[in-house]
Amino acid sequence: GYKVLLDYADDGAAQAEQLAQQAATAKILLIAPVDTKAIYEQLSAAAAKDVKLISYDRLLTDTPYADWYLTFDSYKAGQLQGQYIKDKLDLDNHEGPFNVEPFAGAPEDNNARLAFEGAWEVLGPYAIAGKVNTPGVKDQLSLTAWAPVAVPRWDSALAKTEMARRLSAYQSQRVDAVLAPNDSIATGVAAALEDAGYKPSRFPVITGQDADAANVRAILEGTQSMTVWKDTRELVQAAVTLVNQLAMGQEPATTTSTNNGVRQVPSLLLEPVAITKDNVQELVESGFLTQEEIDG
Repeated sequence: GYKVLLDYADDGAAQAEQLAQQAATAKILLIAPVDTKAIYEQLSAAAAKDVKLISYDRLLTDTPYADWYLTFDSYKAGQLQGQYIKDKLDLDNHEGPFNVEPFAGAPEDNNARLAFEGAWEVLGPYAIAGKVNTPGVKDQLSLTAWAPVAVPRWDSALAKTEMARRLSAYQSQRVDAVLAPNDSIATGVAAALEDAGYKPSRFPVITGQDADAANVRAILEGTQSMTVWKDTRELVQAAVTLVNQLAMGQEPATTTSTNNGVRQVPSLLLEPVAITKDNVQELVESGFLTQEEIDG
């Protein structure tokens, strides 16, 4: 019985104008924000009309105008990636040093920050101990200093260019692993490695996220090692449930709260799943992908 208005803002180009139009009549707004600053005035106007503001997948940051937050646990996704590299290189039992090239997602995306923090919490101590080297990265990385490895717009072509640049720092050494935060960046990284002469039989460990069909195929072919699966159907259902609860005046159940820089936002964080060649079939059995999509 709800009237639903749906708009795509082309990564923010028309976001403020569209949001202003919707906020004029809406009772509940679900927003997947690219740049919270660009829509701050519209959020304020909506909140003044008692519109419920739900941050969908990405967090509305540095604003008091965020009532709820629905997403997958990006920090956990990063931990899964970091743990996979740690286990594959057996960092606890080998002195190394291993050459690991870290990447992060878009610098304006709060999910990118969280994912890098999760991964670097695992890998950072080995970098400090000298077991992990990052030859292609000049700046010292930390949980708060990750901008030097961020890839604007999570762009595959930019990731390829950056990986090619980093490979120029290598001579007789090989890359042992690449922390790629999502499948798009993993695709660009893999293309640069192939151009540099790396063969699938001796590819570095490469992580990813999103379980895109082409990248699942790459896992089976050996040019990617793993991906983090976030079943978006679960997020959709969580959003439907939350909207229903708000519409009926119920208090939604949440699992935690998230600091958005201004306030603690009640949050529901869904669990991501690591996918490797050993459990790819789970994607098919769940209906998330078909075998035909994976086969290409």
